[in-house]
Amino acid sequence: MNKNREEIKTLLANAKDTNREVLNPEEVEEILRAYQIELARSIFCKNDLEEVLQSSDEIGFPVALKLISKDILHKSDAGCVMLNLRTRDEVRQAFRNILENAQRVRLEVVIEGFLVQEMIQKGYEVIVGLATDPTFGKIILFGLGGVFVEILKDGVDDWADPECIEMLLINYGMNRGDFSIIHDKDSKRFIIIRR
Repeated sequence: MNKNREEIKTLLANAKDTNREVLNPEEVEEILRAYQIELARSIFCKNDLEEVLQSSDEIGFPVALKLISKDILHKSDAGCVMLNLRTRDEVRQAFRNILENAQRVRLEVVIEGFLVQEMIQKGYEVIVGLATDPTFGKIILFGLGGVFVEILKDGVDDWADPECIEMLLINYGMNRGDFSIIHDKDSKRFIIIRR
């Protein structure tokens, strides 16, 4: 583990030296694997349809296809993530759609490649992040990942209530008894606690 920690320190120092605030997916995966955190099988591909198709075959269907670009951080919002692709034809069409969507978001988008990833049928997506808060100092963000990051990121609109959030959680595979929802009406935020 010490060797891995030294490699991670080097990786993070390189990101800092190049003024990058966001790591690329390969770097994130390297860090998580160094700490023995299980991840979905993934293959990083160039911006090449044939390589993406071969990688999809290698992983086995269904797969997810995700754009890798420092120009587009919120890929789901931009239509640059396609899920549950079950055939080569679906992957081929998703590849084209993602390229079109990326160019709609930013005409001169720099595409570093694609991530082909196995679709996990059970489990939870989570988000983990670090920040420095002026009041609390160094903090760690940990919560529901995937689409919930976008749904809950700025608080929730007036339409949202605990029942809506509960329906979303159940729809994404959680059981009703697995969680509690606390709604802070002043900040329009929900705190979801897993039991």
